[in-house]
Amino acid sequence: MATRGLHILLVYIAISFVHPILIAGYLAFSDLSGGEVGMLPILILLLGFVTTGGAALVLLLLHLFRVLPNYSWAVVIYFVIYFLGIGSEYLNSLLSENWSHPGTQLAFWLIIIGLVVMYLGILFARLLERSAKRAEAGKETI
Repeated sequence: MATRGLHILLVYIAISFVHPILIAGYLAFSDLSGGEVGMLPILILLLGFVTTGGAALVLLLLHLFRVLPNYSWAVVIYFVIYFLGIGSEYLNSLLSENWSHPGTQLAFWLIIIGLVVMYLGILFARLLERSAKRAEAGKETI
């Protein structure tokens, strides 16, 4: 279980660093000016660390109740907490009728980038899960 928890923590940290990098890449090619928008990757990084702590606490509680989610479900738990943290503001922007407003476009792309990072996180988690199973199978044959 200890290596499983470390693997999940590794996935959470990787997600926390990849997400703001992709957002910074989007901001570099968008026509949005600097200032508050320029600080967005740093805020997303901080939100990623807060989400990592929250998701780790949820996993610890699940472990206390003897429920052990696999790696993919751990990533889904992370993003449920993440989208709960940012959801209301971005959804309000998306539900507005002015799609030409830069704030609405930014909210749309932040959600899309979040979903892409969630997909990449699930792929990375499955890769770690497969390698952990192979390592376990290798130990059993020795």
